[in-house]
Amino acid sequence: MKAIIKKYKDEIAQGKIPKPETEKTKGPKRKPVTEKVNADIKKILDSEGKPLSAENQEKIQQLIDILKTRVGIDVFFQKDRNGQVRGYGLVDHAGKIALDGSKVMKLSDLIDFAPKQKRKTSPLDVYRDLFTAEICREGLDDYVRIHTKDGRTYQKPISAAQYAWHNGVSPDEKEDVVLMIASTMFRKEILVMYLNRDPDFMSEENIRDVRAYRQRNGIFAFSITFNDGYTTLGIPMDQDDSDRYRRLDPDDRPGFLMQLAVDHLTNQNAQDIVGRIDRQAQQKTCVRSFPLRQKDYTPEIITAISHILSVNLSRFNVGIGHGQKREWEVGNKSPYDDLDTRMSGTRMSM
Repeated sequence: MKAIIKKYKDEIAQGKIPKPETEKTKGPKRKPVTEKVNADIKKILDSEGKPLSAENQEKIQQLIDILKTRVGIDVFFQKDRNGQVRGYGLVDHAGKIALDGSKVMKLSDLIDFAPKQKRKTSPLDVYRDLFTAEICREGLDDYVRIHTKDGRTYQKPISAAQYAWHNGVSPDEKEDVVLMIASTMFRKEILVMYLNRDPDFMSEENIRDVRAYRQRNGIFAFSITFNDGYTTLGIPMDQDDSDRYRRLDPDDRPGFLMQLAVDHLTNQNAQDIVGRIDRQAQQKTCVRSFPLRQKDYTPEIITAISHILSVNLSRFNVGIGHGQKREWEVGNKSPYDDLDTRMSGTRMSM
């Protein structure tokens, strides 16, 4: 239903559905049509608490009429005790259902016919494909929260200064500032998501075997053997994974160990990239060392880290053969020695 409403809203806003200009009367003259506007529409206020313009009221009435005549959907407005419109409902006669309009489209969106400006391409667009982010305040504490495309939610505290930075920019810049703060705070988690999305990265086909053994403290550890014969040192499991492995049936243990191995190698690669990006950001900002707490990062540090990360996510290829990864694991070489340090020509908001 939302798609139907949006379709007709867009057509009205673009003038593709013309208003009736005249009506036939007896005689040679044509009488101008006076479009009657629903009295409830006149009681709707815009985001600034002001009545809608006559033109906007006419477009809303036109939308209501089209929905009723073309698709059999009635729109009715809900008012408070003072007669002020606070919401709306929808009745789909074909489907014989009634809906709360806010579940389909917000009232503010329903009445908004202003043309939308096309957002310019930005290096931050790479993050929009991975997650949505928000800055929130709960009591005296401020947070940045991201919701990933795979359904996970992460939250970390930010400082009052970072919160004030977000609130102090223009409305057009707020989303970019949120993305910069979020991508800096969660840069390792973002890299893990990105690496996991690449089908060529650390494929299970590169791993010959994963073996587990019990340590003296009773916690299980595992080692990874690759197809070229290289075997890692023991990697301790955390308590939860160790307990789960202990309870698994023998037939289920190989699959569990394989997933642990892939997760471990992905996290190690992500952490290695984080370190290199941070060093590049230090050079860019002329800061010898970053604060220990991310909530103490300045806007300059956040912008540099976020920008370098976005450029590299867009440019480097994470699908690299295992031979290079093995050299990195034994301390000789990193597969990310050639990380792109160039900054994009797009100007970032500060």
